[in-house]
Amino acid sequence: MSRTLVATLLCGLALLLGAGPASAAVTVGSSLRARADLFTRCDSFCTELQVARPGGLPAATIPSDGVITRWRVRAATQGLVRLRILQPLEDGSYVAVAESDPQVLQRGHAPGRDVIYEFAARIPVREGDQIALDRDRRAGAVFHSYGSDASYATATFAPVLGDAPAVPQPPAAGRELLLNADLERDADHDGLGDESQDSCPQVPADTPDVPCPPREEPPPVVTPVGPGTQTGTEGPTVTGEGGPSRPTGRSPRPHSRAPKVRHSPRRPVVRNESHRTGRPVRGTPPRRSERTRSGHTQHPKVRPAPPRRTERRPTGHAQEPKKRATPPHRSPEHVEPHARKPTRRQDPPRPKGRRNRRHATHPHVKPNPPKPPAPPGFEPH
Repeated sequence: MSRTLVATLLCGLALLLGAGPASAAVTVGSSLRARADLFTRCDSFCTELQVARPGGLPAATIPSDGVITRWRVRAATQGLVRLRILQPLEDGSYVAVAESDPQVLQRGHAPGRDVIYEFAARIPVREGDQIALDRDRRAGAVFHSYGSDASYATATFAPVLGDAPAVPQPPAAGRELLLNADLERDADHDGLGDESQDSCPQVPADTPDVPCPPREEPPPVVTPVGPGTQTGTEGPTVTGEGGPSRPTGRSPRPHSRAPKVRHSPRRPVVRNESHRTGRPVRGTPPRRSERTRSGHTQHPKVRPAPPRRTERRPTGHAQEPKKRATPPHRSPEHVEPHARKPTRRQDPPRPKGRRNRRHATHPHVKPNPPKPPAPPGFEPH
């Protein structure tokens, strides 16, 4: 890589790094990672301020002039809150310089849980100002407790801080106020954030007649040609079947001949003479597509489709199928001999029941005389 290319890349990287922090929004205050688990009492409206954080960092101080566009609070109770901007004085007192509209905390949550609220705003601030929170007596769970850790501390103004300078109560150690705000630049000083509120940061909002100039975009980075880069040249002329031509890249690969395939002979039809019924049985039919020795494909014979009911004559006209003639209608009086109904065969007469001749009495037949009684003492064997 040449020195010119390295220098160009370093310059572009420096411009990007230099322009990033100046145009990006800055969040001032707590990170809101901890849960709201501490409730403090307040008789009426009071103002809460973070005065100490770990590492000696500024608690809630505005780093540069700009506009506050959003602010957030994490709370475990409901109530009324408001963002207030304080200006510290040399004697240790504070004075209020701006405030937001009051907001209501009314979202429900399960026991042991909290809610992060976010509100839009447009509050111009100056470098060195501090953010604070006004709250009523119900919205007391806006703190996180760190026990006896003195690196965290908050101060309270009771009643709420007004236009007159006032000194807060003694700080309470081990508390973090769960409050932060987003700060954006205001290049034209029109009270609008350049990133989310101002459509033309170069022109103030009170001069609508002035057109907004187009935004300057960074020039594209061009890679210079170093000593190691060379310009290609055209290749030699190639003469072939199609005439002279230029090589287009790699030479074409010659076509390889396919190996010859040995084809099996066609299977003959085998008839089984020893079939049970005595009929000849057709052997295994040949495949649909068999290759001959010449290498061509021989298709099997296709059985022609049966003719349709309506065939066409050679002249091209359709020939309707012949219809069966309907027999003529005959009157019921004219009946041919073969059309007579067959005579129903009568059943033979049933034989009459025979009389019981034993009980029958005839006048010419005399009844048998009764047998004489046997003599006493004699019994037939």
